[in-house]
Amino acid sequence: MDVTVNANINSTLKTRKDNMNTIDAYKKLDETVDMKKVLGSMYSMPPDISIENHMRFITSNLGNPGLYPGTLKMEKDVMEFIYDLVGRTDCISGRIVSGGTEANITALWIMRNIEKSRNSGRKKILIPPTAHFSIIKAIDLLELEPVIVPVDKQYKIIPEEIADLSENAMGIVAIAGNTEFGTVDPIDKISNIVNIPVHVDAAFGGFVLPFMEDKKSFGFENEMVRSITIDPHKMGLSTIPAGALVLRNADMWNYIRFPSVYLTERENTSLLGTRGSGGVAGAFSSINHFGREGYRKIVDNCMLVTKYLAKEIRKIGHFIPVEPETNILTFDMPEDTYYKMERKGWHLSRTKNGNYCRLVIMPHVTMEVAENFVDDLNEITS
Repeated sequence: MDVTVNANINSTLKTRKDNMNTIDAYKKLDETVDMKKVLGSMYSMPPDISIENHMRFITSNLGNPGLYPGTLKMEKDVMEFIYDLVGRTDCISGRIVSGGTEANITALWIMRNIEKSRNSGRKKILIPPTAHFSIIKAIDLLELEPVIVPVDKQYKIIPEEIADLSENAMGIVAIAGNTEFGTVDPIDKISNIVNIPVHVDAAFGGFVLPFMEDKKSFGFENEMVRSITIDPHKMGLSTIPAGALVLRNADMWNYIRFPSVYLTERENTSLLGTRGSGGVAGAFSSINHFGREGYRKIVDNCMLVTKYLAKEIRKIGHFIPVEPETNILTFDMPEDTYYKMERKGWHLSRTKNGNYCRLVIMPHVTMEVAENFVDDLNEITS
């Protein structure tokens, strides 16, 4: 569909109808993308009730919580559910943020400031080559020194090879469901080997791993894990934006505490000053809509489709470098095949490591969608 928008943002839209007509034209450009053919995104449509309730809190600002006590209580209720996913501690504390990027930056900011308070001079942070680009952003912003750690053929950190590296480091980032391959670092072994804080990026895997039969340890049950990123707006099927950062101990927020005397809360302990609350309502609604059993069924179905795709893609003759641990599948695909699939309307992505084709099997990727994908791939390949 070719939609042209004839609008000048500097001109005056005289009526509501004019305004809505222009917005409708922009929206139609988005709708030219068939979401059923989007296999490279970590997002699926949330239930209608989440969208409706998101809009009810669109003007609430958790950056000034005294004016929005109901919104603040709702955030606490959302976090109570998330605490059960990541492993409760006596002093656990968390909040909804804009997404994984803000959560990861804030976690490393806290880690750095704790280290600064000790005057250790340490700035090295251990990261795997699969670290999300938000980790790289955080390292750049905080002027840290990245040290790339060895990984195995499944792109997982090799615990036995990080002991020496950790001696002069301020911390390590491990991933529970990395963005490229969906694999899970052996966080329990890493925690047993190192004596430095571990930040776990579970932005994707945090709403997947707790609902799998073969549960992998990634949370605060591991002693050295100090902070965890987990995104409701990914596999939690919430509205955008809704990420979360969880800390082992509430006192950790003190290391990013700044005066905010003109607000209802006189000290601010978040990266953002204005904190949108629509995502909190969206997360609350999705969590209550699905519940633990609903999420379990969603994850089971996503893994069923993932395994079907892996089997059929192998039959066609493509190499799968990593056996799927979560609902992410990668395989070798020549560039000309990739572009031919795109011309058929498929929206795919590629990995940085190995340059493989990457499929994210979100809930909208049904078995029917998977079968259509396999048919098109087979037709192009044969």
